[in-house]
Amino acid sequence: MKENTDRLSGLPDDIIQEIFSFLDMKVIVRTSILSKKWRNFWISFPNLYFLLGRSKVNKKTQRNYFTYFVNQVLLLRDTSDINKFRVSCYEGLHVSYIRTWLTFPLRRNIPEVHLQLKFPDSFKVPNEIFTSNIKVLRLQQFGKSEVVMPTSLCSASKLKSLELVGFKLPKADSNGNVLLSCAVLENLIISDCGNHFKTLTISTPQLKSLELDYRASNISPHSTFPELHYNPNLRYRDNNSLKSTVEVINP
Repeated sequence: MKENTDRLSGLPDDIIQEIFSFLDMKVIVRTSILSKKWRNFWISFPNLYFLLGRSKVNKKTQRNYFTYFVNQVLLLRDTSDINKFRVSCYEGLHVSYIRTWLTFPLRRNIPEVHLQLKFPDSFKVPNEIFTSNIKVLRLQQFGKSEVVMPTSLCSASKLKSLELVGFKLPKADSNGNVLLSCAVLENLIISDCGNHFKTLTISTPQLKSLELDYRASNISPHSTFPELHYNPNLRYRDNNSLKSTVEVINP
């Protein structure tokens, strides 16, 4: 009988990494049993993706296994660079796990971070998230807790792409204004981020794409782009039933 051929092992490393970048880490860890080549592959894989979907049975068991698995992978990880860190979990988690997964990218200098979690009430997002070297950040709140972004968000200097879903923007000033002034930000998505302010001013000279979704809020945002005339190809999407304005002001 003809032996089965390991076609995956014969592919170039860059193709293998591209294929695996779409897979949950549980699948990648399982490759360690395929052959010697794959034994330690997961320890240095540059894209970490952990997923725990909704379940109606054995929720506690699945949640406990998930948190243990994620923390073990992070603990046993080697010192090679990590390009992307993503955790998606629909179940409620102890605050200590969330803190660990928020600070891990800071310690490892990871440029792209996606976290989709149920954050507990009054959770404090570290200021360091927005003063770090993270360039692409996606934070989504699955629950209904009120979690306020730190003031460091307003002047994040390294972020190029930011998506916030279900969080409250930083506290407004005495006039009810929230100012976002991020020097290199190119893409911004703000969705369901509270109605605790009257005016949202976005001053980002490099901005190319903006999407606002505040259908649950009683506000009419006012967005200002001082440098927009240098970049006329801005893509703006307003997913709201309320009337909003985007004003271009020349410096």
